[in-house]
Amino acid sequence: LEYIVSTWSLPSAMMAMLVQEGKIKWDDKVKKYLPYFELYDPWVSNETTIRDLLCHRVGLGTFSGDIIWYKSDLLAEEIIKRVKYLPKQFDFRSGYGYSNVMYITAGEIIKKVTGKTWIENVQQRILYPLAMGRTTCSLKELDKLGNYATPHALENEKNIPIPWTNWEEYAALGGIISSA
Repeated sequence: LEYIVSTWSLPSAMMAMLVQEGKIKWDDKVKKYLPYFELYDPWVSNETTIRDLLCHRVGLGTFSGDIIWYKSDLLAEEIIKRVKYLPKQFDFRSGYGYSNVMYITAGEIIKKVTGKTWIENVQQRILYPLAMGRTTCSLKELDKLGNYATPHALENEKNIPIPWTNWEEYAALGGIISSA
């Protein structure tokens, strides 16, 4: 059987690989790689580092911005460009707010630095070396893999199958389907 695994540590692991290779630094400014990156305040936008993205300390509230990406057809860059409209919940670096949109941003930095998508990076750097051949980020590959479960939701106290949501464009926020 297949299940969706949380991949929230994979963007951090990939960033750590890039740091180890000397391609980025934890305290590099996000704007160095994504000049269009903006938050609720110009100074905060200019000072936000890769470390800030991954530590969820940019000042956004937990899950703020999810309405921008969830079940949307927007490209990752378009999602990131809309983040500036999200209100701050905390002062910069003074509170924790888990942010999927910051993981989307991290995935785009990985893409910019390596020239490969986050999915290509995670496959080549982590999944294939670990022989995780039944792990994918693509709904298109499920039928080739076969023997997988579908997502379910509780409705009227019964579990019912629901459609998959395609996260390929912003898979860095947790879009991996894997096998136990």
